[in-house]
Amino acid sequence: MKRLIGLLLAVLLVGVAFAQNQTVNTVPSSNTTFLTDLQNFLKQEDASRYAHHFYGMVVSGGTHATGAGLTWAPASLTAYVDAGNYVTETGSITYPNNDTGWVIASNAITGNLGTFTRVSGTHYLTDFTSGTKPTLPSGTLWLMEVVTAAGSVTTVTDLRTRVAYAGTYLQADLPAAGVRGRVAFVRDSGTGTMFFDNGTAWGSIGISNPMTTAGDFIYGGAAGTPARLAVCTSSQVLVSGATPAWTGTPTITTLTTTGQNAHSANPYGAAAGNTGEYRFLELAANGTNYVSFKAPDSVAANVVWVLPTADGSANQALITNGSGTLSFAATTLPRSYLAGLKLANGADATNDIDIAVGQAVDDGNVVAMSLAAATTKQTDAAWVVGTNQGCLDTGLVGNNTYHFWLIRRTDTGVVDVLCSLSATAPTMPTSYSQKRRIGSVIRAGGTIIAFTQDGDYFQLNVPTNEWDETIPATTAQTKTLSRVPTGINVIWQGILSVSNPTAGVALGILASDLATTDTAPVQSTGISQLRVNVDPSISILGAVEVQVRTNTSAQIRVRSQSTAGSPSWTGVGRGWFDRRGRDD
Repeated sequence: MKRLIGLLLAVLLVGVAFAQNQTVNTVPSSNTTFLTDLQNFLKQEDASRYAHHFYGMVVSGGTHATGAGLTWAPASLTAYVDAGNYVTETGSITYPNNDTGWVIASNAITGNLGTFTRVSGTHYLTDFTSGTKPTLPSGTLWLMEVVTAAGSVTTVTDLRTRVAYAGTYLQADLPAAGVRGRVAFVRDSGTGTMFFDNGTAWGSIGISNPMTTAGDFIYGGAAGTPARLAVCTSSQVLVSGATPAWTGTPTITTLTTTGQNAHSANPYGAAAGNTGEYRFLELAANGTNYVSFKAPDSVAANVVWVLPTADGSANQALITNGSGTLSFAATTLPRSYLAGLKLANGADATNDIDIAVGQAVDDGNVVAMSLAAATTKQTDAAWVVGTNQGCLDTGLVGNNTYHFWLIRRTDTGVVDVLCSLSATAPTMPTSYSQKRRIGSVIRAGGTIIAFTQDGDYFQLNVPTNEWDETIPATTAQTKTLSRVPTGINVIWQGILSVSNPTAGVALGILASDLATTDTAPVQSTGISQLRVNVDPSISILGAVEVQVRTNTSAQIRVRSQSTAGSPSWTGVGRGWFDRRGRDD
């Protein structure tokens, strides 16, 4: 019996000893699910204990920068959610446009929480429906506040807690006091202040509060010791000095009120540039920079600008009526303006055209269109917005003249480049309604004819022999040029030459615009471009460079003064001048 009692006592003592080593979660029992239960226990026990001691925190990642686009991947997140649960995340988030919302992280990757909606398959949740900062759901932690506008992320505010022993809050978001010993970092208190929960209320650490009455101020007293400035009486203002004080007769040197209820920023000195200015500072969290309005040193007469009664439309600017009344009006560049937008053979010289950055007014002289980045377009593929994409408006590419158009969407302002057989009415993509022809290229023999553009001049990289034949008749003859764009009028630049004319015969050759009056060339009077008066004792070659306006079929007129002796003559094309609508 004594041995039995001793054994029972030993078992009891062992049980007591084991009971002192308690766990947060239930220790798994020895059963068929023991291995699974043990794995779950080991996963949760440390996390549960950690949660009793510390705050949830972000080790790294969880925020991103600002910029164009609405889909962003925060920097790779490593965090302890709900104090103890370890999570990592690399997923991306797509934000709604023109909105403000909040991003949090949770331990789970499924399910919504309160007002927060899960980013599918990730630890991220967002709330873009609450008008003000929502309540943080249990078991989650803050990452950031995000503001979007015009298809971009414009503001990202970091809401992360980065240390395990102190949460990060706005002062208004501090949890209810009552857990003595907690500390928190309040980021909107001065430059950031540590607060302590004394079991009854939160108080800032490192400063005593000398204030006794609502409305009191604290200022730095002797050696910076906090001192009390009692609340002022009605209409008093605070005046700085060694000891701040309230006064009923303030002197404000930079801002005064006149009889017209206007505010005046007076000069602060007599030197040049010492005029007053109104400054508007950026948010303190972003620094101390500002924008301002400042008066010139000398003004001939008073000027008052009256602002419009409402905002204008997109792409409008403030203009004056000359009497001080401002209003919004559409902005345009000078009529028919075109700069940049140089065309060049692309890396695929057979099919591609490179277009340089530039700006042009549309052919209705309504709006300025800007190509902000160099763009490459493919003539052998249907148009798709963007560089290294097709540009053809309709049909299939062939041997013809292709006209390149700068185009713009009126709804979004997106600018791109289109190519078309039409020199006047290309088939525009959906939502694109503004256009301007910026140049034309020739495709022959299955490839784009190589050229170099210099302003309005398009020079053939290899001059082309347009004809080599006997001298033209004394009556007008029409020549169709193979290396000149069709569909538009251009100035053809070429070389006329003649060889072996009849000795002693004066010879004049005239190349002219078919739209002008047909005129017989006369060598002696200068009514010709190529003039030869041949010495009978020698064989002679004559040549001259000419510029002739073509019709829309790439044609010009040629005529000779004489055909005596049937000399040969040649027309060589070097390029053309294309004004591209500058004169419209």
